[in-house]
Amino acid sequence: MLWGFEPQPLTYGFFVPGGGRPPEVNPLNPKYRLFVEGWKRLPRAVADRLGPLLSRHLG
Repeated sequence: MLWGFEPQPLTYGFFVPGGGRPPEVNPLNPKYRLFVEGWKRLPRAVADRLGPLLSRHLG
């Protein structure tokens, strides 16, 4: 150990306002795939305008 690092497992959690379930972002989820395919078809100007607004809420 050159730097004295000991690997530790990382734990992740979600905070969902209202106590709901965390979103399912599995690429095999049909709703998620529908969103991704729709996003790919947006005109560039629309995606450039919406992207920063939506990315604030992604985490």
